[in-house]
Amino acid sequence: MPAVRRKGPVLMATLGEQPQVVTLTLDLLMARQVAFEEVILFHTAPHYPALSRSLGRLQAELAQWPAYSGLQIRQVIFSDEHGKALTDIRTEQEARQVFRILFREVLAIKRQRRTIHLLIAGGRKVMAAYGTAVAQLLFEAEDRLWHLISEEPLLKAGRMHPEPGDPVHLVPVPFVRWSALPPAAMHLAVTEDPFEAMHWHEAWLEEESLRQRAWFLMHELTPSERTLLMTLARTGASNRELAQKLGRRPKTVANQLAVIVDKYRTFSGLDGRTPISRAELVAHFAPVVERIERKDQGGISHKTVG
Repeated sequence: MPAVRRKGPVLMATLGEQPQVVTLTLDLLMARQVAFEEVILFHTAPHYPALSRSLGRLQAELAQWPAYSGLQIRQVIFSDEHGKALTDIRTEQEARQVFRILFREVLAIKRQRRTIHLLIAGGRKVMAAYGTAVAQLLFEAEDRLWHLISEEPLLKAGRMHPEPGDPVHLVPVPFVRWSALPPAAMHLAVTEDPFEAMHWHEAWLEEESLRQRAWFLMHELTPSERTLLMTLARTGASNRELAQKLGRRPKTVANQLAVIVDKYRTFSGLDGRTPISRAELVAHFAPVVERIERKDQGGISHKTVG
């Protein structure tokens, strides 16, 4: 049985009043031997002349320029939750819809195992912001997020293609790939809501942080240090109060806390000069201690902490 050919890369681009950002990007990437099969354009409803002209000019150029022959072109118009096309992005609710639509469209392409180049140089700034967030959630190692830098005279000239010496550059936008984390990848595979995906990711990060702190508490400290830190986290007591509770001298408590802070700083990968306050110790370890004690008491929570 012949193998199914994997489809080629996709250029996804947000569009505003300057259509040449799309064609300039296509030309620059094609010069790098990126062979696109599809271009997907994101924009609001072309309800005012400048955007309408931009869209018409881009459509004509994509249809007639020889190098673009064979490219599939698809438009995605941002719409509200009822499917009505957005004429602008003015409210939080409309911005959230932009995020959802970008996420949904990128996810559909990634489920086809295709490489994406996402251009965020055109359109409203909110499109670029949410485009970056979608890339963080869904992009893999081979995907790219791009911004286009060009000088004003080139844009004013309106040329759709670069000429030798034109001051135009594609700049890769760095981002952290959340999908590289296995728990995030699992949840991203089953949800089409970016806000739900972010919720799962944040919950996983918090859980992982608790596990790391529990490991430090149980395996990096001496029994005496562990008892001191757990008592501090549980009560927030002063050194004198801790000394009375544990039957130690206040100076001994102070010295042990200094050792605990040094160990925790090293464990966390912090610079030796980075301060860690008493309040931070309490905030970091109070949830860990609470979970350990609930587990030891046979409470309702049975999550592993070590």
